[in-house]
Amino acid sequence: RVLNVDSAKSVQLTNVEATRKQAVIANGFIYWIEERGPDQLVNAPLPDLQPVFDNNNMVSLTAGLLGFHTDAYSVLRKWNEEAGVVSVSRYSQLLPQPVIETAALSSGTPTGPNFALQEGGFLWVEFDKAQVLDLGIGACAEVDLISGVNVVSFSCFPDDYSAYQLLAELGTDTVNAVRVLDAKAGLMVQRLAFRS
Repeated sequence: RVLNVDSAKSVQLTNVEATRKQAVIANGFIYWIEERGPDQLVNAPLPDLQPVFDNNNMVSLTAGLLGFHTDAYSVLRKWNEEAGVVSVSRYSQLLPQPVIETAALSSGTPTGPNFALQEGGFLWVEFDKAQVLDLGIGACAEVDLISGVNVVSFSCFPDDYSAYQLLAELGTDTVNAVRVLDAKAGLMVQRLAFRS
């Protein structure tokens, strides 16, 4: 199970009946000792699980998704039917202050702005209850950054990787700052910047 310490809510990850102990997560794998006669050390790739606790869940808008849905109402209806999604939001502006638009269901009918979905953008998704969405094993492909402000969600950073390392590796001649967005508050809560 995954336990969210802040909310004290947990989500079950597997239904397999086996005696497993001393589980640890490292470098995209989960390792545990399993009792199969003599104890065995077992590992498996950790799926990109999306535990839904406080409904701060970001979903990237890919070309494949936009092949089926082009606007907020369309994706909201489908995701509500399939997974209990009750609202989708987007940040239409991040600077100088974040501006958020939300399409939500009211008595089964979408309300709010029916904004167009754009490839490379992202949606904040709210569910009707805590659950887990298994989005499959994540591929650690490269992320292409464009000139200007980039919003990136990336699950393939190595363990203990810091924002300072990211800034150093991207280079002081190409990056001005890295910010962390607090989705619940709608505020940039941390900013690391190079100063010349």
